[in-house]
Amino acid sequence: EDHTIFQQNIFGRPELIPFIIGFRQISQFDSVGNAIESKATGKIRRQLPGFDTLRENILVVLPGKKLECLFKKIALNKDSCILFRLRELNDDKNMAWKSTGHLLALNGIEAGHAYLLEVKYAGMVKSNTYEIRTLPFWYQRSWAVAVFILLGILFLTGSPYLLYRYRLRRERQKRQRAEEQLKTVQSQLNPHFVYNALSSIEGLITNNENDRANEYLSSFSDIMRDTFRNSDVLFISLAQDLEMLEKYICLEQLRFEFRYEIFIGPGLDPDKIEFPPMFLQPVVENAVKHGVAGMRNMGMISISFEGKEKNLEITIKDNGIKQNKKNAKGNGYGMQLTKERIDHLKKIYKKENISFCLNHGDNGTTVVFEFENWIKNSYEDDHH
Repeated sequence: EDHTIFQQNIFGRPELIPFIIGFRQISQFDSVGNAIESKATGKIRRQLPGFDTLRENILVVLPGKKLECLFKKIALNKDSCILFRLRELNDDKNMAWKSTGHLLALNGIEAGHAYLLEVKYAGMVKSNTYEIRTLPFWYQRSWAVAVFILLGILFLTGSPYLLYRYRLRRERQKRQRAEEQLKTVQSQLNPHFVYNALSSIEGLITNNENDRANEYLSSFSDIMRDTFRNSDVLFISLAQDLEMLEKYICLEQLRFEFRYEIFIGPGLDPDKIEFPPMFLQPVVENAVKHGVAGMRNMGMISISFEGKEKNLEITIKDNGIKQNKKNAKGNGYGMQLTKERIDHLKKIYKKENISFCLNHGDNGTTVVFEFENWIKNSYEDDHH
C-alpha cells in the first residue's frame, strides 16, 4: 500500500497579546458611565476622547486617582476576551485571571504603591506586563513623615510644659477670682464698721457725753483714713494691723471703759508677718459688745500672738459675764464676713490652712485662729 504524501498543510494560530493604547486618571468611577463606555469601546477601533497615549509599559498615577486603561480592538475579538490580573510588586497573591472588556477600570490601586498589571487574550499563553506606580500623598512622603515624627517628639516633650503652663494659668485665674471675692468681702466690712461706730456716737450724744462723742469722732476719722488706705490691698504687715486694732479698742474704751492687753510671743516680728487688714476687728467687736460691755474696768480683753514653729496662733479672750453671751453665738454680720474671708483665703493659700474656733465658757469667751505655715509664708511667698 502506497503511503506517499502528496501535499501537507500546517495551520498555526499566532500568539496575540493585548496592549494598552490609551489611559486616563479619574477621581472616582461612575459604574453606569463606565458600562456605557465599555460597550462603545467594543464597537470602535480608535481611541476614545480624553485618553492619553501610552508610549511605554509604565503608568504613573497621581495620588487618590483611579485608572482606566483602553486596549486596542482587534477584528473578530469579543469585548470580553481579555483576561487580566493585578498584584503588587514582589507579591505572589492575586494570581487568578479575571475577565474584562477592552476598557479596564482599576479601582483597587492605593497611593504610594507599585503594581504589576498582566493582560492576555483568553485561550492564549503569552501576556503583556505593565508596571503601575501610584504616587504617594504629600503626607506619605519621607519629608512629611520626618516632620510628623519631629512634631510628635516636640509634642511629647513639650506637652508636659504646656500642661504645666495651662494649670499655672488656670490656678492664677482662680487665684485672681478669689482675690477679687476677698476684696469684695473685705470692702463690706467698712460700711458695717461705720454703722456700728455711728451708732456708738449716737449713743454718746444721747447720753449727753458730748466731749466723749467728739473724741470718739476724732478717733473714728483716724481709723477710717487707715481703712480707706488699705481698702484695695489684701495684706498689710501685722504691725500695721495691730496699730489699727489698738485704735479701735481705744475707741470702744471711750464708751465701755474696759481694759485690754496684747501679748506678742518671743521670736515674732510683726513687721515681717503679712496679715489681712481689719481681720480681727469683728471678733474684738463681739468681745466688746457681747462680753465686757457694762463691766467697766472689770472687763478684760486679752489678745495674744504666738509662733508655734511655722504656725501663727492668735487667741482673743474676754471675761464677759454669762448673761451677755445670749446673743454671742458667732452668727453676727461681722463674724459671718470673717468666716467668708477665711474661706476665700483658703482658696488662695491651699498649703496655709486657716482654722477658726469659738468657745463660750463660764469665765468668758475664747476665739482661736490658727494660721498654718503662715510665718514661713510671710518670708518666702512672693504672691503678696
